[in-house]
Amino acid sequence: MTTAKKNTPKVWDTPFLARPENTKDLNFKIEGERMAYLDKFYLYQPVTRGEAPDYIFFTYKSPERYKSNLPDIFKITGGIVIISEYFYNLLQKFDLGETKLFEVPLYERDQTTRRPERYFILHLVASKICFLPEHSKNVEEVNNSGNWMSYSGNDVLAVASDALEGVDLWVDPTIQRRIFFSDRLKIAIKEHEIRATRMKIRPVKVIE
Repeated sequence: MTTAKKNTPKVWDTPFLARPENTKDLNFKIEGERMAYLDKFYLYQPVTRGEAPDYIFFTYKSPERYKSNLPDIFKITGGIVIISEYFYNLLQKFDLGETKLFEVPLYERDQTTRRPERYFILHLVASKICFLPEHSKNVEEVNNSGNWMSYSGNDVLAVASDALEGVDLWVDPTIQRRIFFSDRLKIAIKEHEIRATRMKIRPVKVIE
């Protein structure tokens, strides 16, 4: 009988990607094909810097208090994940594997006036296929595809113990809209008070 491992390092997940309130009023400019990049972003496929957006900009004429107080991690049009310089510096201390962090200039709505803050695209690529739906709660398979997601928001995920090895930040393409963290990265995020509109980080069951 398989059981959850005791006294082992923890794995954590967040449904950040699934929360609409994490999207801010920003858009992006890209020289290449817009949908081609978004397809690779959604499928966690690697891209070069030249394939990624050139810059980001405010969609509307927002008040300064809004523009100068963006969280450390948020989404923009298309679901692209953006992180602050503060979060970027923290992530440099961890193993990100193939995941890329592309700096993108931030402009005002006019797309001409550049703001001083530094932001980066978090282009997720690193993955571990360790999700165990049979040990998870409140998840459903999507159209018999072998891919799973939660529609309830109160799911509890389980992963194989292989998830304890390797990179500190990853996705699992078999469970949609989830980001996973190693225990040490989760601790650092809390200690450094990384800000998000909503990024509840929850423990994941590790199965022997």
